[in-house]
Amino acid sequence: MMSRFAILLLILMVGCGYAEDTFNSSVSITWQAPLSYCANSELLGDRLEVTMQVGGFSDLCELEVDPDTLTASNDECGPFRTGLDRPILISYSQRNPLQPDELVPIAYFVSYAKLCKDQLEPGQEEIDIVLVDDDNRGKFIYQQNEIDAIPSGVTDTTCNMTLQDALQWAKHKGISSIYSLDNNCYCSETNVTKANCSNLEQACADTLFPLGSGCY
Repeated sequence: MMSRFAILLLILMVGCGYAEDTFNSSVSITWQAPLSYCANSELLGDRLEVTMQVGGFSDLCELEVDPDTLTASNDECGPFRTGLDRPILISYSQRNPLQPDELVPIAYFVSYAKLCKDQLEPGQEEIDIVLVDDDNRGKFIYQQNEIDAIPSGVTDTTCNMTLQDALQWAKHKGISSIYSLDNNCYCSETNVTKANCSNLEQACADTLFPLGSGCY
């Protein structure tokens, strides 16, 4: 199911204004699951906030979300540096309308970019990195047990990064330790509580926050 999510990250190498080992990135993240997956996809798009974090850099790049297609993009992320493999974390969140300072995660996508200099051609100006949820190049995470299964600790993989290394980095550096991706869903219309439903399921059903009126 979640393999229907695919993410394309286009990284453009630039030399003007930066050292020759830096790059900016033009990012376009397509929500490739059928919009019918969410009963309130337009509402989800209006509330969805997406950021990209690249290993070794503390600043997050905020992506603009198209509320109709749920595509998130930004043409000016960076600059970042080459020379090391870089883990990548895409965070999908919704802001609590009752507490605007509270940003609740609903899903993550973890991947990595091979950016060691010996892996780049001399004078190379462009790198296309396709991030796919295939348990090899990337992983889409929307359930807490998937996070809990990631081993703790960060390994030193300067130029030999794997998806497992990127996942451990994401768990240690970027994935929230405050909020779980799973909660109990209660539907007042049916008086039924569904245990451990995901935040993503609730966001799609408009039941993540008390203002929501739908039932999953």
